[in-house]
Amino acid sequence: MFKVTYNDALKLGEILKELRHKKELTFKELEKATGIDSATLSRLEQGTILRINPLILKSLADFYAINLLTLYNLINYITEDDILNYYTTLSTKKELEKEEIEIVPFNSFNDINSTYSKDFLKFPYVSKVCKAIEFNKEYVVIFNPEIKVLNTKDIGVFKNQDDIFISNYYKKEKTIVLINYFDKKITVFNNLSDVKILGKVVSIINYNL
Repeated sequence: MFKVTYNDALKLGEILKELRHKKELTFKELEKATGIDSATLSRLEQGTILRINPLILKSLADFYAINLLTLYNLINYITEDDILNYYTTLSTKKELEKEEIEIVPFNSFNDINSTYSKDFLKFPYVSKVCKAIEFNKEYVVIFNPEIKVLNTKDIGVFKNQDDIFISNYYKKEKTIVLINYFDKKITVFNNLSDVKILGKVVSIINYNL
């Protein structure tokens, strides 16, 4: 059993409720689909269960076709750092499996919502919202476009006009400094509005290995 705080139980409940509503299911219909009794499902969504069976979370993740680690992260059983430490930042092409994510062409990367010929790859344990950029025909950079608030230790995808940066960043007052992940080149911007955060890097793969 996972022991969770009341606040974490509420966060989990909100997500589970949203997932169920998207499928337009009643608790009885969800019970029939998952084998989890409706009373338990209701209490989970209300956030009143503070000792959670991990097998229940697995059943729900499988049914909703979401990453189980996402639910673990919601209840603080694991952190994003735990996930990144387990799956090394530099992975090999052989490890690409399980989750299909979109590869965004680097040279035409002006808008992640623009229209272009789409390619996909499979990668383990990442959210389906993640996308990937092929960089110099050598690396694939996988990032989550829904994470726009970064810590200074995080690697992010940044945009300035038509330039894309894969970098660590530091900011002080109105100045932002980007340190390129690949060549450590430093770029300084004197106005925070000059730089747009496109997302947090989840992993960087050496695609030629």
